Formats: sequence, structure tokens, C-alpha cells
Amino acid sequence: MMKNYVTGLQHIGIPTNDIKKSLEFYEKLGFENIYQVKNGAETVAFLRYENLTLEIYENGAASSVTAVWIILRLTQNMWKSCMRK
Repeated sequence: MMKNYVTGLQHIGIPTNDIKKSLEFYEKLGFENIYQVKNGAETVAFLRYENLTLEIYENGAASSVTAVWIILRLTQNMWKSCMRK
């Protein structure tokens, strides 16, 4: 069974075509940029909000469907926080 091997979620990777705009968006939601690096041609950033870590990476081939899927699953409290800013 999966529960015998999986104890939690380490991070979620999200591709983007514009890392600057993505970082601004997630920081408005309350995420903290904890690490950023160049990986070849890609810029990679790790963001944290409480126990959730996102890996945002700029690859120039991102689909908006991925971002929408992740955004729809953010908690209501995070959205409320974003709307107040």
C-alpha cells in the first residue's frame, strides 16, 4: 500500500513562462521565497507557506492549465489574505 511508503508531500513543481510575475503572485498570497537559483537556462525558486513548498521554474513552455489547477486548490484563507493586500 502507498501509505507504507509515503509519509507526506515534499513540494509541488509549477512551470511558468514569467518567473517574476509568478513570484509576485505567490508572495501576495503569503508565500516566502526561500531559495532561488539558475539551473542552466531555467530560473528555479522555492516558495514556502507554512508546511507547503512550491517549486516555481521558468521554462518558457508552461501551460496555464497547470497554474489554474494549483490555484483552485489553494485554501480559502490564502485567497482572503490576497484580496486584502
